[in-house]
Amino acid sequence: MLLQSVLNVLLCAVIFEQCFAYFNLEKQDDCFCQLSGKIDECTCNIDTVDHFNNVKIFPRLRSLLVKDYFRFYKVNLKRPCPFWTDDSRCAIRYCHVESCEEDDIPVGIKGASFTQETNGDGKEKYLRKANEDCSSHHGELDYLNKTISKKAQKNMELWDAYDDALDNFCDIDENDQEAEYVDLLLNPERYTGYVVGYVCRETFHFND
Repeated sequence: MLLQSVLNVLLCAVIFEQCFAYFNLEKQDDCFCQLSGKIDECTCNIDTVDHFNNVKIFPRLRSLLVKDYFRFYKVNLKRPCPFWTDDSRCAIRYCHVESCEEDDIPVGIKGASFTQETNGDGKEKYLRKANEDCSSHHGELDYLNKTISKKAQKNMELWDAYDDALDNFCDIDENDQEAEYVDLLLNPERYTGYVVGYVCRETFHFND
């Protein structure tokens, strides 16, 4: 009887540990451990960087996210995953992405294909007011130093070659008929029930 009780306690402990690890990624992966102490590469510590991120950087990033350029994102949500079979079904409510209505998208975000909505037919450039001389115009360009060192030029060539060899992180096709705009303010980051463990493993092994 005593042995059975001990086994039951051990079994409960194992189940609790597994459930706790499932819902607490910090315990599941050492990469999510809490850092502390001094940073070797610079004269500061973890707390200083954490405070700077939360007090200085985060508020500025948050203010940028409400700007139209960062708020609206064009994506084809029906595009199949190139890495594994996915039926795109989810039983949780917040898995659904709410797309934008056509009237809610700022005209400047829509691009050149919607120039007629802003009367952007190019007629404005022929108006007299648009062709008047600017009073502050000096008639010549200011001096511009266009010299580039050989080292800098070589580095830029290497950067261009590196960029050309990479796949685009976001493959955006402006002519994709199934692409639609998503308002990120209407689709905030939140728990969707998505288990990311196998995705991380696949991504890690894919980049080996």
